[in-house]
Amino acid sequence: MLPRTITDALGRVIEAHNPDGSITYPEYHKSSRLNRLEVQLKGDTTNTVFVNGSITYNPKSQREQIIYGNGTQTFSHAGSQFLLICL
Repeated sequence: MLPRTITDALGRVIEAHNPDGSITYPEYHKSSRLNRLEVQLKGDTTNTVFVNGSITYNPKSQREQIIYGNGTQTFSHAGSQFLLICL
């Protein structure tokens, strides 16, 4: 299967068909930031939630925290000066 994407009028991906047969469905906040991510895995009839809408952003729209569907979390903090931590 060839990968293909479907986009909305703003150019954001709303459906992505992946080479492994899974289909990704990202959902966006009204500010166009990623809000939720569901994937229909190959052979499944229901979607699996990978990001459940718990993403926090700083004033520069950089992701600070993500809570994944299984409850794990990631944090990113560079202080108030918005310095690059790691490359």
